[in-house]
Amino acid sequence: MQPDDDQLRNLLYGVSRGEEEAFATLYRHTAARLYPVCMHLLGQREAAEEAVQDAFVRIWHQADRYSPDRGTVLTWMIGIARYRAIDQLRYRARRPETNLERIPEQALADAATGPLEHSALATDADALARCMGDLGNNQRSVIRLAFLQGLTHDEICRQLDSPLGSVKSWIRRGLQALKRCLQR
Repeated sequence: MQPDDDQLRNLLYGVSRGEEEAFATLYRHTAARLYPVCMHLLGQREAAEEAVQDAFVRIWHQADRYSPDRGTVLTWMIGIARYRAIDQLRYRARRPETNLERIPEQALADAATGPLEHSALATDADALARCMGDLGNNQRSVIRLAFLQGLTHDEICRQLDSPLGSVKSWIRRGLQALKRCLQR
């Protein structure tokens, strides 16, 4: 059973006090939720695993910076993982890839994920898809570009030929609408 936000918040507060057991528990409950975000952006299993590990290092060091006003614990953690994956993409763009770094498509399946995790992820994905469908076109587009394709605000502005203020507003309002929808 997945912990609710209050339980995750308590674990994160324990992490901010340096409690290793709280960190281990937080990792067990959330790593499987961060991995798909990184995998979607990076497309390589090892790179996604590395981004998740980097995210947890950052979470360990920045747990005291979490504020409930900025969203749920899981949303905060996913944001950190997403930014770690984007950092890896930027690093890769500056450095040529070698053939040794290519991973066959068959190796992308996550054998460590069991039926319960798959069921929880599928339920979450269905809820997210339903809520994304409720968004307006602009909000849905910018959220997909930002969170699924990893584009920055400036890149979204150029792609949609829209002002920065509009893009930021669409993202903010879209995320607020998704939060309300997913909490139902």
